[in-house]
Amino acid sequence: MSVDAIAAEVLAALRRRDAHRRMRVLEGAQGPRMRVDGREVLLFAGSNYLDLAHHPEVVEAAARAARDAGCASGGSRLINGNLACHDALDAELAAFFGSEAFSLSAVL
Repeated sequence: MSVDAIAAEVLAALRRRDAHRRMRVLEGAQGPRMRVDGREVLLFAGSNYLDLAHHPEVVEAAARAARDAGCASGGSRLINGNLACHDALDAELAAFFGSEAFSLSAVL
């Protein structure tokens, strides 16, 4: 049996059991209420716990970071290294939590 035939059979079985998942279409900025598949709903499955995803200061900080550092990671930090902002954030978080900073730069 070909891979295509197996995939078709598995998908058909999922559809028969009403277990075939599909992507939903979300409209607008992430928030507690959103339009999902054209309907206004409460969104309980999002990761925007503090409802800051569309906060003006957070949006401006993200835009500033994109202007300053670009929009691509360029690779993993372990392979390409840290940006200075990664080390600065690491140090700031360590100071806040009263712990030692972990810097990949120091390890490499």
